[in-house]
Amino acid sequence: GLGGYFAAPSIAALLGAQDAVLAMTVEYLQVYMIGMPFFLLSIVGSTLLRATGSAASPGIIMTAGSIIQIILCPFFIFDSFWGLGLGLGIAGAAWAYVVSRFMSVFLFVLLLVRARMVHWSIVGVINSWKAILYVGGPAIASGLVQPLSMAIITRLLASHGHEVVAGFNVASRVETMAHMILWSVYSSSEPFIGQNWGARLYDRVKKALTLCHGFCLAWGVLTFAVMMLVGTTLVAMIDDNPIVIDVARSFFLVIPLSIGFMGMMSVASSCFNALGKPFPPFVISLLRTLILYVPLAILANRLWGYQGIFIATAVTNIVVGLMAWIWNRSYVYKIAALSA
Repeated sequence: GLGGYFAAPSIAALLGAQDAVLAMTVEYLQVYMIGMPFFLLSIVGSTLLRATGSAASPGIIMTAGSIIQIILCPFFIFDSFWGLGLGLGIAGAAWAYVVSRFMSVFLFVLLLVRARMVHWSIVGVINSWKAILYVGGPAIASGLVQPLSMAIITRLLASHGHEVVAGFNVASRVETMAHMILWSVYSSSEPFIGQNWGARLYDRVKKALTLCHGFCLAWGVLTFAVMMLVGTTLVAMIDDNPIVIDVARSFFLVIPLSIGFMGMMSVASSCFNALGKPFPPFVISLLRTLILYVPLAILANRLWGYQGIFIATAVTNIVVGLMAWIWNRSYVYKIAALSA
């Protein structure tokens, strides 16, 4: 939060932003960092609600938060919108994000209090923290590795011009809409797997994993087809710069092919976490980011430019997705056989 606010200029400079782009990036990033605690709390609230068996409420709240952000953005960004407007420019977009995340957290707290999930007591809190950190510690480390690798990738893209970075970011946002479906799959599978594994219903766990992996692959194929048909059209609605559109077209030709394997990797990581095995997800994350992705992207960038980075992304997703699936499947089937 506060540390990110003061570090924003250095972060933007390290990512390769310069001149006017640097100024706008810092303007947005500083406000965004203020809202980071609310974003993290909303993720925690979503997970806690899902653990109570309420699968719909987190999705409804997150969707409502996004709608609120969309509604607020024009009023915060422009000087005059329907006779109103704060005229904050690009910082206004960040402020709309902060307000929407705050409102989401407020709704999560209300529902958690209603579900009696909030207890104001310090009794046993140390043991609770230890149990959480046993699984959460490696997850935190994985979370720190991911932004580091993306910073390096962004720096590589920035060497080809800010239009390439813009094209990558816009295409990524469009693809994220498709990836949210997979996010719902592996986030909801974790409590299901954990509960059934604890009840020794191993066949249900194996069936759930098979269904999840199959859906990920099918959704990946559908996403690739849709992005090939309408991806650049959606990008053009956001930015009509020909270079940006061309970069996005290259993105959609390669990366959506691997989205199903990325989903398989996430399902495997969620399964390991549900089984109380935090180390494999950390290894998977480290392998995908620093060990394989970054070196491969640097090499591909030298050979084929920014298109090479997209190829490296797809290859990494496919390779690590298959490795994660094999590792997770062998572990689950081995333990299930030993417990039979």
